[in-house]
Amino acid sequence: MEKELNPNYCFLRFEDLPDPKNASGAGAVRDKLYEKGLLVIGSFPLNDELLMTFSRQFGMPDLVSPPEFRAIGCPHIRVQSSVPGVGVSGGGEYWHSDGPWSELPSAVTILLCFEAGVGSGQTLFVDMRSVFDNLPKHHQRELATRMGCYPCRAIYERELSYMGIADQEKLAELHDLIHPIVRSHPVTGRKALYLNEKWLSAIENMTPDESRLRLAELYKISSSDASLYTHSWKTGDLLVWDNASMMHKALPTEPGSIKTTHRVTIAGF
Repeated sequence: MEKELNPNYCFLRFEDLPDPKNASGAGAVRDKLYEKGLLVIGSFPLNDELLMTFSRQFGMPDLVSPPEFRAIGCPHIRVQSSVPGVGVSGGGEYWHSDGPWSELPSAVTILLCFEAGVGSGQTLFVDMRSVFDNLPKHHQRELATRMGCYPCRAIYERELSYMGIADQEKLAELHDLIHPIVRSHPVTGRKALYLNEKWLSAIENMTPDESRLRLAELYKISSSDASLYTHSWKTGDLLVWDNASMMHKALPTEPGSIKTTHRVTIAGF
C-alpha cells in the first residue's frame, strides 16, 4: 500500500489495525475516520465474516435491498461486480453519498475489493467539508439556509424497472424527503456540503433553471477541490468512508476487466 497517495486521508495495512472487538481500539479507528473522512486499508483478508466483524465497530449494518444483491448467507453485504448476473453492475457512477433515501442517511460505508479491474474501475472521493470551507463566506451562509428535494420512491422505482426486479417491501418504506444542502456532522459538528447527482432533484424554493445551474456549479467546484482523491483498486483493498463528510463516484470498468467488491453500509445516527 502506497502511504503518500493523498495527505488528506489515512492509509493503513490490515496488520496495523487494532482488534475491532477491543472497545478502545475500535474507538480510535472511529475517531480517525471522523477526522480524515476516508480510511484506505490494504491487504484485508477476503472473508465476509471478518468484514462484518470489522464493520460492526462503526454501528448497526443496514440490510441490503433488493435481496437479490446480498452475499450468500450475509444479508448485510451487497455484492457489486462487473460480471453480468453477479450482484449490482455499474452502480454509483455519479457523485453521491450513500443512503439519502433514509431520514438519517447511511453513516459509514465499508467496501472490500475481491477482484480489481486492471487499469479501470477507479473510485473518486472528495471531502465535502473542504469544499464547504473553501466557499466564499456569503455562499456558505446562503447555502446553509437551503434544503434539497429527494423524490426517493420515484427514483427507486425507476431503478428497479431498469434492473428488471421487484422490491415492493422497500418501495413501501420510501417517500419524498428533504435534506439540508449543508449538513452538520452528528459527531464532530463540522459542516459539509451534501449533494447527490441522482437522488437530489432540486434545491427547494428555487426555479428549476436556478436549481439546475446552482447544482451544476456546486458539482464542478466539488470535483476540482484539492481534496479530490482517485483510488485505483487492488485485491484486498478495504475503503471506509464517512458519508457525512465525503462524496464519491465510481468510474466504469473497461469491457473484459473484472471488478468485484463487497459493501456494507452502517445505519445513520
